[in-house]
Amino acid sequence: GLPPGLSQDALRHAFEELFNALPEYTARYMQRNTPPKPLAHPRSVPTGRGVFTFVEFEDSTLARTAIEMSGFYLQGRSIQVNFPSSEQAVEVLSRVPPLDVSPLRNACKLPLCGGPGAVFADEVWIGNIPPLLRGRGDRLIEELTQTLLAIPQVNERFPSLLQPISAVNFAAELSFGFVQVASEVLASTLVAMREVQVSSGRLRTGWPTGRRGQAPPLNIAAADEAPGARGGGALCDQEQLANGAQTDEVFVGGVRGVDAASLWTAFGRFFKSLPAYREKYDHSFEPVVAVRSGTGAFCFVRLPGA
Repeated sequence: GLPPGLSQDALRHAFEELFNALPEYTARYMQRNTPPKPLAHPRSVPTGRGVFTFVEFEDSTLARTAIEMSGFYLQGRSIQVNFPSSEQAVEVLSRVPPLDVSPLRNACKLPLCGGPGAVFADEVWIGNIPPLLRGRGDRLIEELTQTLLAIPQVNERFPSLLQPISAVNFAAELSFGFVQVASEVLASTLVAMREVQVSSGRLRTGWPTGRRGQAPPLNIAAADEAPGARGGGALCDQEQLANGAQTDEVFVGGVRGVDAASLWTAFGRFFKSLPAYREKYDHSFEPVVAVRSGTGAFCFVRLPGA
């Protein structure tokens, strides 16, 4: 839903900013001076669905593109944009190719997994809140902030980030609540931790009911890459790392109970079974540089860079 009291000008301005950030839009439309045109006013709906509006655009391409912009933030809310309820309109618009919104998605202005009705997966459920922190949003934000900023990859990915947690909403009984996180990646990272040690106990983390983020979490495990640590939680090829070889790390999920050595072997066999790999690389070349396990059912596999 839209923020209560949102003006037509504010909504128009929000869409104009999004469209103006698209190179394809500026190339096709700006010379004609035809920005998107919201015409209807937001109005309350008595069914509890919140506030919504209908927005009219100059053509079907702009309308279809606006639907792909679902999830953009406006006055602190992730706004849902969807097809109108008319089946005929849905059928017509679904056949219209939208403009390329990847620049907005790459800039984290749209959800990682977009589409009609998408919203940012940046809210995390927090449970088992200790009594000393119940109702103390400021303290909870401070302790979760310290936890996230202590993760090396958080500082590498977001070097200027100071406030990864922006808000806390407690449930009525205060033993659980929801925190608003600065990005989908950080939300996935907080959920992947499953438990967070705070000054007066241990919090539990998870996705809110009915929601699940798709952004891969950052590595929350210690980078314990000791040479020859086969069979443990981390493995690495020290020779490749020492030689300064370019490498890239990929997230691998659904591997609970699988040790690092098994993953190393599985990835190696998979790559070496590919004809294109065998044509490009010598048989002695190792496709896996390192394996680092997370604390949940996931790990990170480092591969030679392109």
